[in-house]
Amino acid sequence: MKILPPVLIAGIVGLILCACPQLGPTGLSGLAPATTSACTGAALNKVQFLQYGFDPKSNTTPQPDAATIPDDVWADLQKAFSIAPPGFQQQLCNLNGIFINPASCARLNPNDPTSPYDPKTCNPSPMAIGNNSWGMRQYDQNSGAILGEYIALSLGLWNNSASPGWTCIGRTYCAPPFQTYQTGVVQALLMSLAPAVPINATNLPTISSSASANTSEMSVLATVAHEYGHVLWYDKFVPRGGGPADPTGAGFCGGKFYTGPLASWKYPVAVPPGRWLDFGEIREQSPLNSTILNLPGFYTANQPGLAGDNLNRLFNGGLWASTLAAFSPDEDLVETFELMVLAAAKPPGAAQPLLQSMVMKIPGSRGRIYSFDIFDNLVSGTELARKYVCVAGSLPPQAQFRHRP
Repeated sequence: MKILPPVLIAGIVGLILCACPQLGPTGLSGLAPATTSACTGAALNKVQFLQYGFDPKSNTTPQPDAATIPDDVWADLQKAFSIAPPGFQQQLCNLNGIFINPASCARLNPNDPTSPYDPKTCNPSPMAIGNNSWGMRQYDQNSGAILGEYIALSLGLWNNSASPGWTCIGRTYCAPPFQTYQTGVVQALLMSLAPAVPINATNLPTISSSASANTSEMSVLATVAHEYGHVLWYDKFVPRGGGPADPTGAGFCGGKFYTGPLASWKYPVAVPPGRWLDFGEIREQSPLNSTILNLPGFYTANQPGLAGDNLNRLFNGGLWASTLAAFSPDEDLVETFELMVLAAAKPPGAAQPLLQSMVMKIPGSRGRIYSFDIFDNLVSGTELARKYVCVAGSLPPQAQFRHRP
């Protein structure tokens, strides 16, 4: 599998990791949510471009742009919705809107205000794409009542012009294949820990999946699930708009998502400073036992092998749905939820889910290559399994007959 160039990798991961803002200027009240829902029954409504320049931190209602979404982008969105589990489809239906954010992109016809935006013109920088994808809750500043919930995906997800390994056969635009996407996520996340050090991609982890899951629509579904997961985190742990976090989640998972037998998190869960989670932000780590706190030093010292050894120990503990999940309690829930959606994804009428394996290979020190399948850690008795069952209700069939090596 070909690896994406660092700039494009960071752009993809920025799309995924933008947080769910829940803030706004003092005094805003009585703001009306959008009147249209994201879907009707089992059909995704027409997703719209977001009005250019909208700031999700403003606590105002997102407005649509007059341009039409390109057919190729719309096709990926429809396919992603069609393979999503019914429960997640309904959660998307409960949103007040799903948008494609054209920020940093140009219209095909710059003189026509209704002309579609061209994904291949989008700024691929990590800051641009990261800031342009989000999940948000709009709320009344006075009462704390929730006025609307929205997600937006950066149009940059469909900017495949910079990578020869990411081609769209018979199409102008397409999201990246799932393996390319997931590898880009983890590599960009780790690169962000030492931005001044040119880390060779061959010294970073790669992710492969079942061939049936290696599609553009699975990548789009992963992005949608992740952004929705940030909305879900606020729904469960910050019940009052603008209020403090409730570490028990008001009874979510029996109040013990973050305080299980193996104690994934040592500190009470709090709202991120400024109510915004930056890309790769490390939060609420215990200095006594955090594997994550050691990673920036290894990468800054240009010792990716030692960082790989550390990552291997991280996953051997059976705690996490992904590398990102261990960075903060917010991402722990979001990534567990995303894994649940992906593990249940299948075409209508299909007998088996598409994603049967998700293998990470981690280069370590002294030429070691660690390899494990995330579903091998998703078995009864692990902390990941406990959190997964808490979110999903039961373990997925892909994990039912596995045993830990």
